[in-house]
Amino acid sequence: MLVNLKRLTFTDATVSHCLLPPSLFNQLGLEEHETYTLVAGKLHTEASFSYEQNTSSAEQLAHSLQIPSLLLEHLSLYEDMQLHIWKKDDKIHLGPVVGVFLNTRYIQELEQGEETPTLIQNHMLANEHSKCVTYFFSVNDINWFDCIIHGYSYNINTKTWHKKWYPMPDVLYDRGASFEPEHKALVKHIRQQFSYDKTIKKINSLHYLGKWQLYKALSKYSFIKPYLPETIEYKELADITCMLERYSLLFIKSFYGSRGREIITIEKSDQYKVTYYDNNLGLKALHLESLQEVLTLLETLILPDKRYLIQQGINLLHYENRPTDIRVLTQKNSAGEWEAVYRHVNIAGENSYITTLDSDDMYYQDYYEHFRSHSALLPTQTQINQVAIEISQIIERELGPMAEMGLDIAIDKDYQIWFIEANSKPEKYPGPGIYNSDYPTKQFYNILEYAKYLTITKHPAKELLQSLVIKPSTLTNEADYEASHEQIPSVSVPELLYQYMSESKQKTFYLAIGQWRAPVIFTPNSTDNQIIIPYHLLAKYSDLFNIKCSFKWSNNTLTLGPVIGVFVSNGNIRRMRQQKPKFRHYELSNANNSCNTILYYFSIKDVDFVNQRILGMYYDSDDKCWKRRAFPLPEVFYDRGGGVLAKQKIKSQYIREQLNNIPNMKKINPQHYFDKWLTHKKLINQPDMIPFLPPTINYESIDSLKSMLDKHNHLYVKDSFGSNGRGILKVSRLSEHEYTYSYFSNRVYEETVGSIKALHSAIESFINSEHLVIQYAIPLIEIDNRSIDLRATMQRTGRNEVDILSLPVRMGCQYSPITSTQSGSNVFEFNSFFEDYLSYTKSEIEALRQKIESFLHTCYCSIETCYGVFGEIGIDFAVDVNGRIWFIECNAKPGYDAMYKSYDRNTIEKTFTNPLEYAKIITMYN
Repeated sequence: MLVNLKRLTFTDATVSHCLLPPSLFNQLGLEEHETYTLVAGKLHTEASFSYEQNTSSAEQLAHSLQIPSLLLEHLSLYEDMQLHIWKKDDKIHLGPVVGVFLNTRYIQELEQGEETPTLIQNHMLANEHSKCVTYFFSVNDINWFDCIIHGYSYNINTKTWHKKWYPMPDVLYDRGASFEPEHKALVKHIRQQFSYDKTIKKINSLHYLGKWQLYKALSKYSFIKPYLPETIEYKELADITCMLERYSLLFIKSFYGSRGREIITIEKSDQYKVTYYDNNLGLKALHLESLQEVLTLLETLILPDKRYLIQQGINLLHYENRPTDIRVLTQKNSAGEWEAVYRHVNIAGENSYITTLDSDDMYYQDYYEHFRSHSALLPTQTQINQVAIEISQIIERELGPMAEMGLDIAIDKDYQIWFIEANSKPEKYPGPGIYNSDYPTKQFYNILEYAKYLTITKHPAKELLQSLVIKPSTLTNEADYEASHEQIPSVSVPELLYQYMSESKQKTFYLAIGQWRAPVIFTPNSTDNQIIIPYHLLAKYSDLFNIKCSFKWSNNTLTLGPVIGVFVSNGNIRRMRQQKPKFRHYELSNANNSCNTILYYFSIKDVDFVNQRILGMYYDSDDKCWKRRAFPLPEVFYDRGGGVLAKQKIKSQYIREQLNNIPNMKKINPQHYFDKWLTHKKLINQPDMIPFLPPTINYESIDSLKSMLDKHNHLYVKDSFGSNGRGILKVSRLSEHEYTYSYFSNRVYEETVGSIKALHSAIESFINSEHLVIQYAIPLIEIDNRSIDLRATMQRTGRNEVDILSLPVRMGCQYSPITSTQSGSNVFEFNSFFEDYLSYTKSEIEALRQKIESFLHTCYCSIETCYGVFGEIGIDFAVDVNGRIWFIECNAKPGYDAMYKSYDRNTIEKTFTNPLEYAKIITMYN
């Protein structure tokens, strides 16, 4: 509600009594003779209210708050201000008060009467419509003790500036950048002081987005990783050499550089071209003959007191032979939702890859029309917007509340989208080459509307409602049922949620479950947590009712879920139908109840793409039995290895491909298996992993076997695609012409042969695979001829943090070449094994654990670098007789058997809830 402030002049008025017109008095729900707290920003005072009795006066002051002079002065407000009034509890708020923090240089320009800076003029033009109390200030204008700020406000009509005392703000909009060196310590202190006050809302909680910080945060998300060029932290010149072996174009960037002035570009062809910005000469390019010349030059350009990153260069799409990228401005709007406000294309200067130096710009739509005639693959504005909004949401989730960002997005010559970096204080010109506008533009209007959302709009549905229960509506007769099919269905939600959804200004609304979506009309109901849906709307999903699930409201769509489809073998589905599930399926279904997700299991026989549904198995906790019913296609594909038999692989791979082709389909893991040889080849290129990798080669012929036996007396030969200890032989050389090999098949078998040719034949007959690796046999710790290794279960949590859930120790059967639990090995909890069997002290155990945990995080990070983001990985590793840690292999669908046999109930429950909580993270339910 808007009011005009009027100074109260009645002689009989008390110093703390205010007058309102009857309509506003009633809308605020006030009572006469009650005392309220009147609040403006950080200032407040006691006041009472009544409504204007004189009818003629009331008509003249229909939208006015008459307030005594002393209260106006106490609140640092002024007559004829137009602002909003709202009530929360027993407090009456005036505002919202928005303080814009600027560089002192801008304030000096205002004081000296110079031309009004573009940002300020456009901001105040938008404020004429948003009706906030807005002022501008800098480092020397704050009175912390009296909670007031000496700020500047601009009168659009008179085009004049006024400096007055204002309340410390409800909302801080930090636009301060490029401060003089002597001010930086004070600016840092001021920002810290504001951050301590949690009652002051921030448009952005971070005033700078570091490039490395951003990359680490975003690379945790599998659906964002494809947009990120490979990036590493620069530590030494060898890092540049390593990256140049993979990419012919590199960027070396300062962690905190801006506007392209701290970027070094290296192009590799027949020679090397190094481009960088020289403070005296501007953009400079050098052509060098050798890599050594490049490295020598870089030693002079890379400053020892700064941190840098090395980034894969993108072969940018060119416009008129000049590289281009796109600046997308994303902001939160009046409903608190992210939207892409504009897309401006930056066109680099001649002979430069840096689009912020000597560049031109244009609208993306013009750019799109230019290229569209050449290729239909160029991303549309909608696709660019979607990527930008997803990235903005993840940045906010990882780094703290944000409401405005400038994203630098590139399109390469293959029309792939790439994210380069983000800016928390983006330039906000109304358009390319346009600096001022005669009307309020969205990029300025949005910020003030979001400030109102933070302060005035407050519907606690998100905080109070954690889940919804899907219930059917009841139709009284056949006529009602027929009518329901002929119109947009009506879906009712709890009143609290309905109020929250009603803030949206959209006219069309949708309900979504998994990949299913339909237009609906939302209405309120009187329940606490029920969403009531007509039967016919979910008819093809076997009455998908009485399910408790999470929800999210975004882009005028209420989505229930997340729907998680777990892909398993036919045999596992058969066990469920026989009410004999494996422990892991029962435990995951139990976790589903506590996580409020919609979980089902399916195999290759259960997918119905024509009707967009899957006949899935689920556990009915009320009836305590497994049942089958139709579900929507999932939002999250949890691949636990469905269709692994040879005759099923073609069909299972087809199903995977079809599900992966669904837009926005999220996956717990990017793949469901690891090829041992391919994994080794990838990890050997990760410098941090090299010390942990046993010598390994591809088994191409008998010569491969000979070459490894010439170097090592003990080897393992493994099927590259084997699991659970299957397809593994241990080979030992006894003498020049005598070899033994052993394997496990229900029991341990050991054979001796008299030639390497016989050994080669034995291997071929035992392991029926064309893809084998030969690996150095790690000298494992043994107890009574029983080999010892470890299986770590690592997962991403509901906070998207990598956690080591368990470190069980496995002791294989006597003389067995494998330690898999399928072979009957014994399993021990980590601490108890090293204390009871190896007599480690507590300090030795802790030191070993820390060493192992560091190794495991290195493994996880390296695997993700090679393959993408994983929600969970099982890692087999060993500590040898000399205390050295070795990587053995990784598993994309860990079975949890070793953990289940050796760890406590709390660990077991976390192991099964983590994937579901992670599913909520990647689908934005959390």
